[in-house]
Amino acid sequence: MFSLLGGKKKGIFVDLGDHNPTVISVTKLFYDLGWRGINIEANQYKFKVIDQVRTRDINLNYAVEKKKNYKLFIMSASSMSTVNTKALQKLRSEGRTKVVESVSVKGIKLEEIFRV
Repeated sequence: MFSLLGGKKKGIFVDLGDHNPTVISVTKLFYDLGWRGINIEANQYKFKVIDQVRTRDINLNYAVEKKKNYKLFIMSASSMSTVNTKALQKLRSEGRTKVVESVSVKGIKLEEIFRV
């Protein structure tokens, strides 16, 4: 693993759409090794778990997009939740998941995150 990172044992990561801080999480390994990161998750329910588990990190409850406000479509397969209406239409037409809730979420540009 460290050979892929050039032998670097500590660092910083950014996880867009973190979804879950422990299950199917690429950044969990980094976190467990002492790295720090920025985790961004639009789904408020998922965000609460991330914020409780990733206490050393900066955790943000936003959609990383250009506009200031969005409607987040929370899907039955929650990893497929989206603010993108084209993606929503495609998921619906393929019958892969369905909307269980829609909520308002703030948007933030990636460059704004790096100014924090």
